[in-house]
Amino acid sequence: MTKKRPTRKEFQRLEIQVDQMFDIVSSLAAGQAQLVDATRAIADTVGGEIGKQLILLAAMTERTQAASAGVVTNH
Repeated sequence: MTKKRPTRKEFQRLEIQVDQMFDIVSSLAAGQAQLVDATRAIADTVGGEIGKQLILLAAMTERTQAASAGVVTNH
């Protein structure tokens, strides 16, 4: 059995396919980077809002506890 040697056209076709695959991989990598950035932004926003709510809740709890203990709070 003799192996058939690839022709120039076949090499060109394969080169085109490899170039297309590199384009796809590059596009996917760029998309992944955008997704990571967007995910971080969401986490930062949500985390910031949750942090604000926790601070408010802690302040309200502190005031309630102080009032229950008869401590005057004017702030």
